[in-house]
Amino acid sequence: MLVGGMHWGPMGDAIGRRSTLIPMLAINGAFGMLSAAARNVADLIVLSLIAGAGVGGIVPVVFSFLAELLPAHARGKFMVALASFWMVGFLYSAGLGWAMIPAVGWRALLVLAALPAFAAAAGCLLLLPESPRYLLVHGRVGPAQKAMQRMAAVNRVQLPSHARLRQHESHLLAAAAASGDSISHAAPQARGDACRTLLVVVAIVCLWVVGLCVQVLYEIR
Repeated sequence: MLVGGMHWGPMGDAIGRRSTLIPMLAINGAFGMLSAAARNVADLIVLSLIAGAGVGGIVPVVFSFLAELLPAHARGKFMVALASFWMVGFLYSAGLGWAMIPAVGWRALLVLAALPAFAAAAGCLLLLPESPRYLLVHGRVGPAQKAMQRMAAVNRVQLPSHARLRQHESHLLAAAAASGDSISHAAPQARGDACRTLLVVVAIVCLWVVGLCVQVLYEIR
């Protein structure tokens, strides 16, 4: 997890939150499932280490991703809810192991535990837009506008007429990201009213499920 977090956390800043999260979920699921075919302890350790690197890459990205999709007034409670899903994963994985290992063994348990990671990756691929903030920081104003429109459409709300993003706001966001300033000070027009109108329910649920699935596979291994 340490190696994955150190390497893939910065990759989330370089290539995008979504573009990092999906392959990390796939790696976590794939090598978690391959662990079920381990021939000996050494194989199990190596495969678990690679799967753990996937977990390490997911953790910093998923929290940054969710924070960037939420307005400031709702950020705290939803971040706490995201963190709580890790505890739900603890309980679920313990219960699943208690029910399955005596009946079918640990190999079948590892296969079953890997499936939610693949489901979460597919859900993120199909339902989750890239972070508009990330896109703006990298000067991609058009894709950021499309991401906001997609979120608004999914949640059946209308973007206000003054919520259009402009290139100079992208430059302000990039400068704020480089200096460590708050996004709200960099571009209040782009961040304020527009974000408060977006009920990003689908994105929030996807990221909650990611936390749950990752914790299930990690704890069972």
